Amino acid sequence: MGGCTVLWHVIEANGFNKTWINSVREVAMSIGDIIKQKQSSAATLVLAILAILAGVLGYRSFADAGGDRAVGKAFYSVDDGRSYFVDDADKIIGFDHGGEPAYRAYVFRAEGGAPFVGYLERFTPEARERITQRATSDRRPDAAAMCSVPTSDRQIKKPGGSRWYSRRDPQASEVIRIQAPGEPTAALEPVLP
Repeated sequence: MGGCTVLWHVIEANGFNKTWINSVREVAMSIGDIIKQKQSSAATLVLAILAILAGVLGYRSFADAGGDRAVGKAFYSVDDGRSYFVDDADKIIGFDHGGEPAYRAYVFRAEGGAPFVGYLERFTPEARERITQRATSDRRPDAAAMCSVPTSDRQIKKPGGSRWYSRRDPQASEVIRIQAPGEPTAALEPVLP
């Protein structure tokens, strides 16, 4: 579950900007000219170039997002996002931490600013029960079960908010519209453990 969601936020925050999209478009147009001239070997060339481009863009996003940091870790909070801690990403969200349920915390930072929790996530009680039942004997969840939890079984809320919203609820878009405290127009980047 951790990798699935974190990767999505990395792509959203460091994703394909217009410069990269225009570069890809120019390469594709040049490749089109080659294809017209030599169709047989052009397909191999196109695939090779696209694979290299995808690798470069993927590595760039991975490195920019802190790809050198701990793999398999995630942020959690037990105090409604006022603070957060790092633990294994494959723990079932809502696990007991010091007598309190630990919810996934998505942490962000404005340039030069302090990290802060943008929103919290949990599973519905029904989804959590399904995942718990599929957990292995050492209480580790089945990775496929974690990643395959439908959007409707995930709930999010802003720190300090009183209501959890289904990710399918129209209000969820307001929850994930993150603003840095005191800097509502600042560009944000996700912080990874």
